[in-house]
Amino acid sequence: MSIPEFSVKRPVTISMLIGIVLVLGLYSYLNIGLDMLPDISYPTVSVMTTWQGAAPEDVEKQVTKPIEEMLSLVSRVKTVKSVTREGMSIVMVEFEWGTNIDFAAQDIRDQISIFKKMLPEDIDEPVVFKFDVSMMPIAMYAYAGDMDLNRLHDIAENIIKTRIERVDGVASVSIWGWRDKEVHILLDPGKIAAMGIDPQQIKMAIMFNNVNLPAGYLVKRNKEYLLRTYGEYTSLDDIGSIIVGVSKSYKPIYLRDVATIKFGNTEKRGITQVEGKDALWIMISKESGANTVNVMKRVLKEEKKLNEMLPQNTKLYRMFDMSEIIRRIISRTTNNGIVGAILAMLFILIFLRSWRPTIAISIAIPLSIIATFIAIYAAGYTLNIMTMVGLALGVGMLVDNAVVVIENIYRLIEGGKDRITAAGVGAKQVGMAITASTLTTIAVFLPVLFIPGITGQLSRGLALTIVFALLSSLFVALTIVPVIAAQIFKRQKNAGMETTKWFAKLKQSYGGALAWCLDHRAITLILVFFLFIGSLALYPAIGGSFIPKVDQPFAQLFFQMPQGTTLEETNEIGQQLVDVVKDDPDVLFTSMVVGVASGSEFDLAMGGQGTPTSVNEGEIFLRLKFKEKRRRSSEQIIDEVRRAFPKLKNAKLTSMDMSSQTMGGAIEGDISVKIFGDDIATLQKLAQYVEDELKKVDGVGDMVLSFKRGRPEMRIIVNKDKCARVGLSIGQVANAIKTYTVGSFAGRYNDVNKQIDIKIKLDEKDRKNLSQIMSLPLITQNGKTIPLSQVAQIVDTIGPPEIQHEEQKRMVAVNITVAEGHNLRKTTARVKQKMNEIYNSPHWKEGYVYDIGGQADQMNDLFKWMMIAIVVAFLLVYMVMASQFESFLHPFVIMFTQPLAIIGVMWALFLTGTDLSLPSFMGLVILAGIVVNNGIVMVDFINQLRRNEGLDMRTAIIEAGKLRIRPVLITALTTIVGMVPMALSTSQGAEMRAPMAIAVIGGLTSATFLTLLVIPVVYSLFEKVSVRTSNGIKKILGTADEDAI
Repeated sequence: MSIPEFSVKRPVTISMLIGIVLVLGLYSYLNIGLDMLPDISYPTVSVMTTWQGAAPEDVEKQVTKPIEEMLSLVSRVKTVKSVTREGMSIVMVEFEWGTNIDFAAQDIRDQISIFKKMLPEDIDEPVVFKFDVSMMPIAMYAYAGDMDLNRLHDIAENIIKTRIERVDGVASVSIWGWRDKEVHILLDPGKIAAMGIDPQQIKMAIMFNNVNLPAGYLVKRNKEYLLRTYGEYTSLDDIGSIIVGVSKSYKPIYLRDVATIKFGNTEKRGITQVEGKDALWIMISKESGANTVNVMKRVLKEEKKLNEMLPQNTKLYRMFDMSEIIRRIISRTTNNGIVGAILAMLFILIFLRSWRPTIAISIAIPLSIIATFIAIYAAGYTLNIMTMVGLALGVGMLVDNAVVVIENIYRLIEGGKDRITAAGVGAKQVGMAITASTLTTIAVFLPVLFIPGITGQLSRGLALTIVFALLSSLFVALTIVPVIAAQIFKRQKNAGMETTKWFAKLKQSYGGALAWCLDHRAITLILVFFLFIGSLALYPAIGGSFIPKVDQPFAQLFFQMPQGTTLEETNEIGQQLVDVVKDDPDVLFTSMVVGVASGSEFDLAMGGQGTPTSVNEGEIFLRLKFKEKRRRSSEQIIDEVRRAFPKLKNAKLTSMDMSSQTMGGAIEGDISVKIFGDDIATLQKLAQYVEDELKKVDGVGDMVLSFKRGRPEMRIIVNKDKCARVGLSIGQVANAIKTYTVGSFAGRYNDVNKQIDIKIKLDEKDRKNLSQIMSLPLITQNGKTIPLSQVAQIVDTIGPPEIQHEEQKRMVAVNITVAEGHNLRKTTARVKQKMNEIYNSPHWKEGYVYDIGGQADQMNDLFKWMMIAIVVAFLLVYMVMASQFESFLHPFVIMFTQPLAIIGVMWALFLTGTDLSLPSFMGLVILAGIVVNNGIVMVDFINQLRRNEGLDMRTAIIEAGKLRIRPVLITALTTIVGMVPMALSTSQGAEMRAPMAIAVIGGLTSATFLTLLVIPVVYSLFEKVSVRTSNGIKKILGTADEDAI
């Protein structure tokens, strides 16, 4: 007894099975997480090391290079990159995909601990952390008010951060834009010089008088006491009272005699604002594996409570909420799927002209989807943009199996069978065909599961979702649909599509066209061949990209002023840019960071592009309305800001594509031209020349040089001979200058349960000009005081503010954004051609090489692996069909549907201006499995008529075509109609949904209509050749007479 026959005879059992599916499916749905992306773990570990006050070249030589050499010894390392800035080294290690990132991070820590002696003694402890999508902020707030920024920070730190970090699922809350509180020991240079007190002597005195040390144990009267030496400072007066020297009259010199002690803040190197007010930026990150939407629900509840608690003269701005975007994208994708399902059901109603089979379909679709939720939940996936697109695409495909079963049952009922017999027999007859078609569709997704890198990580969830959906639809079609049919189907006279005049005319016209094609096979195949070649000729005209650019409800711009621009001047330019759009109805509010915001160091360590690293740089963040509520696109708003940017030499403004970063795209840029060599000056000249030449290339938009232009420096050149004569070393002079200017760390002070740094330095008024610097007092070994000018001189020069490495070689990059209206593939081709010309020109220096990366590199990987996956999918489809048909020939005939689909895909992409990208390639993969279904149905039925009815080949082909045109059209057109809403969608996230739907609709349309004519022609041709070949072999072997007998 077959499964359909068992189902028809046991309706109660099947009803209980439906109940189980509903219960488990609803439970799974309620517990599946919602997220933006699949859980992607990038195999990248960063090591951040700070060395306060050190020049970039010194940090590169003594910190970055040794760490790079250490880490290159770790196993499974793919690439090592680094960025060296003033006082900071960031080394980023990318491992091979599939590496356990936790073990890799531990290997790096172990390696650093082994070779730590190679690093300078006064550096901070290297910090090792891994990169994970979950580390990206799920929300960003700005906190502003009419009060001092320090007071704002106290509220943000002690109330906002504390309360939000207690929320279940929140991993961390980081704050940008504050200035740390410090104890400032402001030395008086005149008094120091007069009393002969060395700053290093003061530092040591402060540190040695600020200690708590254990002193063991003491037993007194049978009771043990803990001994502890307590000497920490408890007030600023305690600090001022320490003795730092002795006068000539042998009187003690107290710190308060040579310095002013007071509370202060770290030096102002950045400004953070929202709506023109000084503000703090608050970033919220979730725990790895936590559900973004659920976490943000709890955070939003806490936000309401905070708004009631916070002072009334302050305001908490929600700048960015990932859960809101996720909910919108999921909602719009769900709506596309629901509308598609309704359209598919209406289409079936129009075709079959009966509500009964339509009811069966309307029950089959939601049951299949609910059953899919069980598999998604069991596999540990979330409902994200990829799995939801898979479900929405699957809606159109879900009806295929049910339609084939229903149509066959319906045909048998029209032929006179009772509904119970028709339900069991009808489902059994097509059971093999729909199983084969489902397995072939599933087979195409198997190669996708093995694609490495980010492409595989993004596409795997979509592929498995469609696989789960198809298996669910097969289960429903063979069990539940026959039961429904047996209960509600009935024969109706003068009903059904077969009795309509238009369909009868369609069948007659199709039969005539098919007969003509069979009589003119050569002409038919030649016409199709030229149609196929013509479609391939469209490939150069179709754009290419890795991830489509998504119109997000926010915009991010990065601007850079000429080196030497002060913080105040940069802030003024930023304000001018913000003023351009602050009253725009499409802009909800504006925010800005100028200079180096405290707290942004870890963003830099994660490779964050667009994070200001100097006082001449700034970042503007615009919170926009959602796409559907805006008059203009985010790109048009950015262009308005771009036009307002002053045209100054070495000043630039670029937009940051946040969509590609959140979707896994490269953070370097659309196209990144990397130049490698030894000399920094030569690299910078080459990069500048490349930038000037690439401006002439069509499609090249904003360009950003990875290096920062030479920063004005005043180098203090110490004369070693003069130092030796007065008994000073270079190190003593350097340390004294550092203490006077940057400041020297001298321990920590307990301030209301919080430890703050103690800094020794000169007051700003005592180090404002060059003459004051050259007059700084130096104390010799014999106690004499000399000015700095006696042993040193100052030289004006230009120094590199940043040095980049890749694979332990110095590198600069020209990061290119593709201009609006152009595509990545064509622009990359033009850039490659131009770079080849530049490389072979006299301007290029010998010993220097270049490479092209960025999203262009990811796009090339995508094209390579997707083409491999499609080829392997073709082979798997053929193998599955060969095992089902137990024939090598018939599956080969059916495989001719694949080039027929490519015709439609190319024309659909070309006519709609859609790029070949990850979504459209996934559409191609889906097509590889579903276009063969109609071919399977056609060839299988031809074979049945020849085998069971004894019809000759030509008659069987024409008869099968006429009988199967209805299910072929219904299955194909319902799938097409079901995907139309997704293809036409313009709502949030449409950029990811539409390319897949367009590719499937185009390919399925051409494949369906050409299959009805071309596959019968190919079948007849190969059958004829097969018979002739078989007869020829038999004659050669001498077995023809035996077979005749």
